[in-house]
Amino acid sequence: MSDAQQALQNAQGTSSSTQGVQQAQVTKAQEDVTAAEATRDATCRDATSSAAKCTAARKAVDQAEAALAVVQAQADQGTSQQTQAVQQARTQMDQATASLKASQSQQAINAAKNQQSLAQAQAQVDEAAGALRTAQDAQRTNAVKFDGQLTTARTQLDQSQANLQASQDQLATDMTKSQQALVTSRQSLDQATANVGATDAAVTTAQAGAAVIVQQAQGALDQAQGQLAQAQANYVQTTAPPTEADLAQVQAQIDAASATVALAQSDLADAVLLAPADATIAQINVSVGQLISTTGQNAGTAASSGAPADSQQQAVNRTQQLLGVGAIVLSDLRALQVQAQVNEGDIGGVRPGDHVDFTVSAYPSTPFTGTIRSIEPLGSSTSDIVTYTALVDIDPTTSPLLPTMTANTTITTASREGVLTLPAAAIQFAQDQGTRLAKRSGPAPDPNAGGNPANVLVLEGNEPVVQPIRVGLSDGTITEVLAGLDEGVSVITAVSGS
Repeated sequence: MSDAQQALQNAQGTSSSTQGVQQAQVTKAQEDVTAAEATRDATCRDATSSAAKCTAARKAVDQAEAALAVVQAQADQGTSQQTQAVQQARTQMDQATASLKASQSQQAINAAKNQQSLAQAQAQVDEAAGALRTAQDAQRTNAVKFDGQLTTARTQLDQSQANLQASQDQLATDMTKSQQALVTSRQSLDQATANVGATDAAVTTAQAGAAVIVQQAQGALDQAQGQLAQAQANYVQTTAPPTEADLAQVQAQIDAASATVALAQSDLADAVLLAPADATIAQINVSVGQLISTTGQNAGTAASSGAPADSQQQAVNRTQQLLGVGAIVLSDLRALQVQAQVNEGDIGGVRPGDHVDFTVSAYPSTPFTGTIRSIEPLGSSTSDIVTYTALVDIDPTTSPLLPTMTANTTITTASREGVLTLPAAAIQFAQDQGTRLAKRSGPAPDPNAGGNPANVLVLEGNEPVVQPIRVGLSDGTITEVLAGLDEGVSVITAVSGS
């Protein structure tokens, strides 16, 4: 009984210790979840962090929560099994205790009954012994009495033969009665002896029955102790830490599951196209249901499963075309640019930051402005004419411009206000017809006036005269005059057919 109680106490102590360890594991898993959530919040709220870091932080939170759920489930299962095992051991010990108490109570009852039977038999033996002693005393008394009477009779023998005979008859009668009393006493003694034997046999039988009951109770107690030991062994096996082989197997399962998740995530990522920036879809170069997959670094295939071999080559050609133009073309309509083609003769005067005016055919009466952002260093040649591309940032406008519109641009490389100007056509006409129409030339201006030399035709007395001038800025239509002309002088830009 004490061994069962000690085993139960050991099971309870082991259960409490194991529950403490499991609670510590649950607390550690909860702290890991809290730390992962804090890292996730900090990473995802940090404007400098990438989406990949935020996704990784969220994945770490999911993994920590999954680990917490596993630890909590293991703790709950272990606690339930431990409680069940301890409760079963306690129940078995209570049953064994009750059985032992019942056996002890039955043994006490049987012992009391046997003691009572023995007392009764002993009383009968004492009563028979008393009767035997009474009969023996009576015999001795009668013998003394008979001796006295014999002496008296012998003394009186001579006096009365009749009295002697009567006395002898009386003595014979008394002897018969005494003999009968002795036989009766001996029969009572034999009966008492038999009763004592029967009582001893009953006591022996009762003791044997009590021994059997005690043995059965001891067997039940031994069985309960064995079940308690088995429960303790199961509890120890349940709460024992995992072996290296168990950890390796679980890790292999985790690795396989992680690989499956990674593959599924990769397939999901491949199935979703993410725009690199906020923009508007301008062109889609793929069709619904078409699969695009790379078969090398710079080649790909696009075909459904079970497609014939010749269609696979067509898919390769299609994918190679997409590598040049893109499957989906995006345009940021909020940050359009003009690609202005500048002649190589003019590109030397163009600088980033220069003001640009342009028009488009869609809005012929609406002027647009912008600023040169950069000039591409590699020019292009078309029909032996070399041009360079100047990228122009468009100023905010209320008119919706669209990609690929044609723009007529005017780049302002320099500007001056309050200066004398003339039509650029006058300089071109003088260059083409001046020597043919003019007979003389006017005075040359001061070369220190700056600018470049040029000639125009002016009228003096209705006669064309070549007038040398110094010119400055020009936009191809209007040219600045630095010297050689006065305001109000008429210049010739063309002649009529007559």
